[in-house]
Amino acid sequence: MATAFVLFSTPWRDAAHIDPPADEAEAMINIGVYGEFGWPELTTAVTDAYDALTPAEQSSAIVLTDTYWQASALDQFDRDRLPEIYSPSRGYGYFGIPPDTAGVVLAVGVNDAFLRWDFDRIEPVGKVESRFGYEGNTKNVTIWKCTGLRHPWSQVWPVWMHL
Repeated sequence: MATAFVLFSTPWRDAAHIDPPADEAEAMINIGVYGEFGWPELTTAVTDAYDALTPAEQSSAIVLTDTYWQASALDQFDRDRLPEIYSPSRGYGYFGIPPDTAGVVLAVGVNDAFLRWDFDRIEPVGKVESRFGYEGNTKNVTIWKCTGLRHPWSQVWPVWMHL
């Protein structure tokens, strides 16, 4: 019985032979089985957005993600190529507050209404799509370039932190 469960729950099939989830409920189930999918697309999109910045922008840039999943994936897969990564999601928000000196914020999947409130300028600079994506994490995720922080992070961060 245990062997059958392991064989059934292990993603042994090639990704090309797996159907995308039909809805969000199926996506939530699939993330436990096929959780490895989508993170390379996220990492590539964020790294591409960072690489497109000028050297001056890169020197003061940070990455800010909406979910701790995104922050953890970026930290795991590309921490050597990306600037500091922050997320107000769950416990990740306690790892540190972004510095007020961050000249450019690459905001991954963050609600643009929050961004418009706290930054002078925001513009979409990338999009994350994954065939097996989980909506808001690795599917239909906009990467925003934000500049002109209006409020210090010490005021913004407690408002943004969420479970």
